[in-house]
Amino acid sequence: MSYFKSKFSRNKFTNVGNWKSMEYVKLSDLLKQDGEGTQYPITGVFIMNGEFGEQAVVTTGKFKVNMPTHMTGIFKEMIKDDKAVEFINEGLAIFTIYTYKDKKGVERCSITLDDLWQSF
Repeated sequence: MSYFKSKFSRNKFTNVGNWKSMEYVKLSDLLKQDGEGTQYPITGVFIMNGEFGEQAVVTTGKFKVNMPTHMTGIFKEMIKDDKAVEFINEGLAIFTIYTYKDKKGVERCSITLDDLWQSF
């Protein structure tokens, strides 16, 4: 990736497609549909300003998914990291959904990030 593209481009991701027209899907809906342990590709990462402040949005090639707000900082780092962007552009970055109970006992969803590098 060129210096200027990596430093100043608003969209560093090459396999996103038309992300603005993609439908939003909740993590909980993906979990209900596909079950725990399903791997989803990360084709792009964006930081959006919404009703509750900044939040990371990941594209999977098919839809957009709001990420847990406690992970926004991690996704900001990811966008700035040339190697992470390269992994995403090469189709090597994935996330998996898992569930946990919060302090009040309510079941919540979060994700684990991984890559497919070890597969090669």
